[in-house]
Amino acid sequence: MMLEYFGFKNQAEKLITAVMEALKNKEAQTPDLGGLGNTETFVNEILKILKKLVYKFKRDSTVFLKLLGALVCLIDTLLCLHVR
Repeated sequence: MMLEYFGFKNQAEKLITAVMEALKNKEAQTPDLGGLGNTETFVNEILKILKKLVYKFKRDSTVFLKLLGALVCLIDTLLCLHVR
């Protein structure tokens, strides 16, 4: 993951954990993954999980903002792939 490449290993791990946890929620998943949600519900689920992870492990808003920036990049990539 690009975050790891730039030295944000802990943040990358949290983001991966959040995405994997969000994938378990059928209500949040998009239909192409067999879920009932849409892109917004999936992103909101990831953000909800990230907030819990960041609060649990480190109460530092800077870390959360870095994770949020990484999530935006991930979503942008996913949307670009979906449009094709």
